[in-house]
Amino acid sequence: MKKYLNNPILIDILSCLFLGTVIFFLRPFLRVHMNLPQMDSIIKSMDSIVKVATPLIGFLLTIVGVIVTFKNNFDSQNSTKKNDSSEIINDPNIPPTTNVFSNTISKKVQFYETELHKQVMRVFLCAVYECSAVVFLFLSFQSGLFTLSRFWAMLFTFLGFNIILAAMIRSLHVYRLFLNVHIKKS
Repeated sequence: MKKYLNNPILIDILSCLFLGTVIFFLRPFLRVHMNLPQMDSIIKSMDSIVKVATPLIGFLLTIVGVIVTFKNNFDSQNSTKKNDSSEIINDPNIPPTTNVFSNTISKKVQFYETELHKQVMRVFLCAVYECSAVVFLFLSFQSGLFTLSRFWAMLFTFLGFNIILAAMIRSLHVYRLFLNVHIKKS
């Protein structure tokens, strides 16, 4: 899973190329059991996918904004705590109230003081790039910039749907992990 999250675009493209190649070579066998949809229904499917992917892009960009806001709030809270702790005068006659073993590291500290938040944002931004590329390709096909046969149009629609689905599942999984860090268990 870690390799997939580190290179999501490459792995999604390779898996779609593999799936597309398998479908292409199985095309003679699939014709017996499956009828190709008409071009109008393929274009309607592309339009539906574009209508779903566009708000998804906005949702993913909103999550990126939330992460940046949380990070900025976390940084400002830490800077005020450091300023407050620097005002304490160390008197050798007064015993310390805390020691190294009483300090606990919160999940938020573990998340933001490591590079983990950057990796999470990278997952969301890769999903935005994938969804945007699929939307752009579908819109360019719908506008007539290039023409495809019914088989290739159906194949690209199917593969574009799979790319958006993989990006959405990956992003929701990472978002769930992100919320586990920020929501206190009751």
